[in-house]
Amino acid sequence: MTPERGPTIKLVDAFTDGSTIFVNIRSEKYKRAAKGDAIALAPAIAHEAWHVTRGFAEAPAYAEQLRVLRALGAKKNDVRSVERAATQFKSR
Repeated sequence: MTPERGPTIKLVDAFTDGSTIFVNIRSEKYKRAAKGDAIALAPAIAHEAWHVTRGFAEAPAYAEQLRVLRALGAKKNDVRSVERAATQFKSR
């Protein structure tokens, strides 16, 4: 939370309601994809597709996202960012 602005909200790249995948057009990865860097957004969509087809468990969805990132040759910073997020769910 920041005193000047209130709660800090992290923009997600994509999310699902369990049957539909929604892409946040304000996210940085969407903007990169719109400029031709589809590798930026594809792994987030793969993560959400895992949820749609297999359920809401986060650890395997992050594993799928990392698999797609690496298969597409994503930037190291993008891989590290997802690895950090995935560690929250490995012990659960």
